[in-house]
Amino acid sequence: MNFSEEYKRAVAKAFHLKQPENRMDFKPLIEARIEMLKPHLNDFTFEKLGDIGLDGELWPNQRTLHELRPVVYATMSSIATVNLNFQGIYGCENPIINTSIGLNGKMKIWGFSRSGFWLYGEIHFYKKPIEPCLWKAEYENELFIREVELSELIPIFVNNIWSTLGNFIKEIHKKQAEKFRITSEMSEVIEFEERLLQMTR
Repeated sequence: MNFSEEYKRAVAKAFHLKQPENRMDFKPLIEARIEMLKPHLNDFTFEKLGDIGLDGELWPNQRTLHELRPVVYATMSSIATVNLNFQGIYGCENPIINTSIGLNGKMKIWGFSRSGFWLYGEIHFYKKPIEPCLWKAEYENELFIREVELSELIPIFVNNIWSTLGNFIKEIHKKQAEKFRITSEMSEVIEFEERLLQMTR
């Protein structure tokens, strides 16, 4: 793959710094990953908005937005509406683990839709005390989604977006490689059978 000079400069600027002073340095890199994906948005399987977990990364047996079934309030310009089945690449910042028991919090969601635009979402929760040192997250039944520009998401999610897009692309490659291996083996069987058939004529 031939990389543009602009992309190379962006990589150099971002990675020559151990701790980037400006998160926006990563914007061209994220945009480059999106440009790689755009021609293939209809070719891959995407997750649904409702698949997002609610209980923090350290929690087993995650509940999801599908199970909560919140009412989705969407402010969009590219499409009419969004629901929990809306497909895209998603990530979130959920402070549930670090929120003190008895306090309210807010889970923030980002997404890049199959249709090619960025989303930002919020859902509020209350960290309800059950017993000493035990708690339960009670989420409100309202999920607010709006269409945004990437520049609005980067200050909140830059590392999450960067790593999630990379993992998505690598997972696609892994699946495609496995499909190629399977179809290659099938093709070899067909070719072998065809050669046998020719030998018997």
